[in-house]
Amino acid sequence: AGDEVGWARTRIGRLYLSPQLDCVSTALVDAELARAIFTRLVERDKLLRLDWQTALVYNYLGNQRRALELFGSALATAETLGEAGRPYIGPLYENIGLTYNALGDFHQALVYYERARELVIARNETLIIARIDASIAEIAHAQGHYRRALALLHSALQRVTDESPFDMAMTKYHMVECYLSLNRHAE
Repeated sequence: AGDEVGWARTRIGRLYLSPQLDCVSTALVDAELARAIFTRLVERDKLLRLDWQTALVYNYLGNQRRALELFGSALATAETLGEAGRPYIGPLYENIGLTYNALGDFHQALVYYERARELVIARNETLIIARIDASIAEIAHAQGHYRRALALLHSALQRVTDESPFDMAMTKYHMVECYLSLNRHAE
């Protein structure tokens, strides 16, 4: 209908669905066309969301290096948006942490998790705090720091119990892994 921005905006949602619908290659080609439109028309907020979703697709594909480039681009865009970009920064840090975790770079993952945690604590985003604590606990567990992992998971469990049954179940699952690693089978 001649609405370039509208067409490009719909590509963002298609990226999210592309792995489930087995149309990743088409979605990535369309994302590049959408990127050109958003860049030309200076639609920075939409470009931020496009880069973010494209990074998630690359993470799904196992191309973490490309995902990090796109997360970095989205983060740079969020920072240029001022107040409008602030809500994106914490979740982007969390996603960058997840990507470094997937690469096995626990040090960098923790750096980004801690940055994200500071921001979401300031915004009192309970579920995101719990999710980040669980991610940090996953690294502690992988490094053999089971007691620290359990402390983080207990903290996360307190935050999610009334908020999200799914997150509560996943947190308990990770707690069981830690207890088994400590040979505390009865617990």
